[in-house]
Amino acid sequence: MTEPLSGLATVLEIVTKLRSATKNIRDAELKGLIADLHLAVADLKLELAESRDESRMLRDQLRASQEMGRQLEGLEMRQGVLWRPEPTPGQSAGPFCTRCAETEKKIVPLMEMPSVMDILGTHKCGDCEQLFKVK
Repeated sequence: MTEPLSGLATVLEIVTKLRSATKNIRDAELKGLIADLHLAVADLKLELAESRDESRMLRDQLRASQEMGRQLEGLEMRQGVLWRPEPTPGQSAGPFCTRCAETEKKIVPLMEMPSVMDILGTHKCGDCEQLFKVK
């Protein structure tokens, strides 16, 4: 992406030189066209920079989404909730919310509920607040 920007910078420099050279010319129409060209190139340069930033952001989002997809694929269903098949250092083994995994594509650990709430559920999702009975 650097090459188009440097190319635009060169064009902008040439247009600026043309603009300076036309100060001695009395043709108002030519001066106006060069000024318009100067503005159009500057606008194009801004749009290209914004597109580059948006492209970078979208690439980062895609990578994060792909990584989350890989993590979700590694989970397995047991007792009506998701678990990691093997404990990973620094990460919870589970249980994880099935609803959040399916709809939000997020791995959300379930919180254990007090035993007096067992009739409603033993675990609760902190995001969607769905209750689960995990044995």
